[in-house]
Amino acid sequence: MIISNMIKTVSILKTALLILTVFVTASCSGFMSKWDYVEYEFHSATTPPPTHYEIRLKIAAGGECEYSLSPGYGGDSPVWTESFRAPQDFISKLKSLKINNYKTPGERERRIGGSTEHIKIISGNKTVLLDVTNSPENSGLKELAETLRKLVPEEVKSRLMSKREEYMTEFTRKQK
Repeated sequence: MIISNMIKTVSILKTALLILTVFVTASCSGFMSKWDYVEYEFHSATTPPPTHYEIRLKIAAGGECEYSLSPGYGGDSPVWTESFRAPQDFISKLKSLKINNYKTPGERERRIGGSTEHIKIISGNKTVLLDVTNSPENSGLKELAETLRKLVPEEVKSRLMSKREEYMTEFTRKQK
């Protein structure tokens, strides 16, 4: 138990250091001293229904988290959401960061048909979009996205993926 807690603490500290590195080294112009939400979004590759899906993780500054999965492109597609709390150490480290604006490499060619990932930092009426998909390999954004994905408890991911599997089965059955 003690070793497990120590491993979690080390992991949280490594995560905080990674996040600090990403936001400090990715700065360009402007400054945000506080954030209200950090959002992570993943959109799977452009495929026909029912195989396409989208994931969203929203982390509030107070530690409340929402993890959502949608098995479609919007419209009539359901959205399943579960809530959980992030560990307080994780949130404390995030809150202590000075978040600098990051200029999304939007001028770069956008991937057509492939999956996409991005992270949003929301503070009041300002939003900073971090383009994970097109980020340079050394930016640390891919590692940050991985860390945010790992924050979601496995049982939450499993429940929502089970709902997606049920949806896919039902969708396929209706198409026959």
